[in-house]
Amino acid sequence: MTVLSYIIGIIVFLYSIFVLSRDDYLLIRKNVSQETMFSLSLFCILTSLFIARVVFALERHHVAYLNPLVFFALQYFPGLSLTGGMLGFLGGFFIFAKRQKLPFARIVDILSLAALYSFSSGLLVHFLGELIITHHPQWDILVKSIAMCGTWGLLLWFWNKKNLHAGSVGILAIATTSAIFAISAIVLMVLTHGKLSIDAMSLIVLFVISFVCFLLRKRLFFTHD
Repeated sequence: MTVLSYIIGIIVFLYSIFVLSRDDYLLIRKNVSQETMFSLSLFCILTSLFIARVVFALERHHVAYLNPLVFFALQYFPGLSLTGGMLGFLGGFFIFAKRQKLPFARIVDILSLAALYSFSSGLLVHFLGELIITHHPQWDILVKSIAMCGTWGLLLWFWNKKNLHAGSVGILAIATTSAIFAISAIVLMVLTHGKLSIDAMSLIVLFVISFVCFLLRKRLFFTHD
């Protein structure tokens, strides 16, 4: 993804957080302000980008990434690990939420919905940029963007209907995102007769873990927060 797609994705993410949390009854009841949600979102963005970059650098085994000028120069040395980004996002959330004593399940649902929509938007911007500039876009990026947008719409519907146990939307968002990118990597491996990357294999593991967590939720479709 280009730097512009990252910026658009972050803007969409922050706006989505504002829309989803401004009138949420549980956040109001727990006295979780918009300022707290905004601070949490920024912290999660920073931890996600940093861990995504660290994991990407470790996967490449290149000493050049030890140079801070290379490590932080995304525009000239692009590359982020999706698995690292998701783990960094979750890690940042748990650290911040635990210190502030925030309602974990409800907020992870809100963050996950916002992240899904922003990620889909970022991928679409990246695809359109390639289409306009190079005229040779990667069509799998468009497919992933559409799949993630469709997943977001479905999970948002469930969330609004309050048919799922609090936290389930977040687990499903992780599972579906991992599945979409893992399937894409597997298809690419078959077509090119290549090998699965470490990031792709990590996504498969993350999908299995999140799917198991989803199945273990008690009274999944009948409880409310």
